[in-house]
Amino acid sequence: MSLSELLEIEIDISETRKSSLKQSPSTISIITRQEIAKRKYLTLADTLMSIPGFDVQNTVIDRNVVTARGDLQNFYSNKVLLMINGIPSWQPTYGEGYLSRIDVNSIERIEIISGPSSVLYGTNAFIAVINVVLRNQTNNIEASFSSDINNSYRSSFLISESFNYLKFMVNFGTFHNRNNPIELKSANNPFYNGDSTFQFDNTYTQRKFTTTLSYKGHSLLLNNYENNFNYMGANHSYLSGGNNFVFDGGTLISYNSNHNLTNDLNFSSLLSYEFFKRDFALSADRYTAIELNSERVDSRLNLNYKPNDSWSFDLGANAEFNRSKEHNAINPALDIKIRENIPTNSNYYATSVFGQIQYSYSFLNLQAGSRYTYNSIFGDNISSRFTSNFNINSSNVIKLIYAEAFRTPSLLELYFDHPTVIGNQNLNPEKNYSYEFSYLTTQDELYFQLTAYYQSIDNLIKRFTPETGPPSE
Repeated sequence: MSLSELLEIEIDISETRKSSLKQSPSTISIITRQEIAKRKYLTLADTLMSIPGFDVQNTVIDRNVVTARGDLQNFYSNKVLLMINGIPSWQPTYGEGYLSRIDVNSIERIEIISGPSSVLYGTNAFIAVINVVLRNQTNNIEASFSSDINNSYRSSFLISESFNYLKFMVNFGTFHNRNNPIELKSANNPFYNGDSTFQFDNTYTQRKFTTTLSYKGHSLLLNNYENNFNYMGANHSYLSGGNNFVFDGGTLISYNSNHNLTNDLNFSSLLSYEFFKRDFALSADRYTAIELNSERVDSRLNLNYKPNDSWSFDLGANAEFNRSKEHNAINPALDIKIRENIPTNSNYYATSVFGQIQYSYSFLNLQAGSRYTYNSIFGDNISSRFTSNFNINSSNVIKLIYAEAFRTPSLLELYFDHPTVIGNQNLNPEKNYSYEFSYLTTQDELYFQLTAYYQSIDNLIKRFTPETGPPSE
């Protein structure tokens, strides 16, 4: 794909109506399907590692934790919003989205906003947004297998067809990685509960299934995934479950409608349901394990009115419900519950409205918007955004951006009750205030973007241990 073709791509992520890379009111990066194939990326995590300011890390209990702009995640990837075809995807227990649920062979392009975006997308669009746009080409059947020198293997099957206005795509993918075992010492010295060292196999397996169906302005999406990977144990020791597997799984189902009511007026709606489950051992013999599952329902309405080339108005509403169905310590052998870590059916709901106005004239593009959110746990929140684009000429653009974002505390941060860690129902949402300058220039086949930003975070949620000792809060 040439640079001129890249610059003409209509981006879905930056506003309710599509815009180009230069005209977008945000700092945008794009990874196309052609680039994924050229660089032979095996996973979505691999592709994000190529974006300046992004990193993907592993924690004690998780894989593929995305970080951006120097903001380290607290165990879980809940400050970067993941979306699939514009549909937010995250599970409420930890508040994170899973990169491993998408097969790279099903991706048409990846659109990335660097910076806060809560005005459009609400909670979790805290430091960045990743929108995975799925392939929509027709009459295509593909099967592929690839590997690399790091003992990683990927297989994929994809079929897409169209019949007049009806289109569908089906994709199934797998990924397996096994590095050489490493010897890990116990977290404590002297030995933790008599434990010394153990072999950590460092194995990771993914299985994912995605299908889409669209007819005129209506679309359905179904995504299902399963992950299995070794973890280091609750206390980095063999006796606390080290080298046992964590089993993750989840399903996302969504319906989306998008229609032009008139030449000037567009209306879209979204309804989605997401389910998540996880279990892992807390002991070497797996006689003590954690079993949890949670669910989320999300609904969104958006109205865009564009009376002429200069003005554009957006109005939207959002309602969501998040629930932990269970989070228990169990004895799998005896099928008994040992402890309830999060009370059954702990939940919260949130409703919000947002408005946005955009004005374009000659070399100038201005945008302003705000979102008001009411949450059943912490009450009210307002996030706002102001941007200005200066088109110096056809090759040079300057963007000035002020943006705010918030992140709702996860169900674990609110309700967890354990001898070592306890939640806090008095938590307020994390807040991000960001000031940004961005300069874009193109010359022939050269694209250059320089970005400087300053961000300030309030109400940072983190674990700490009181002077009196555990439990941590």
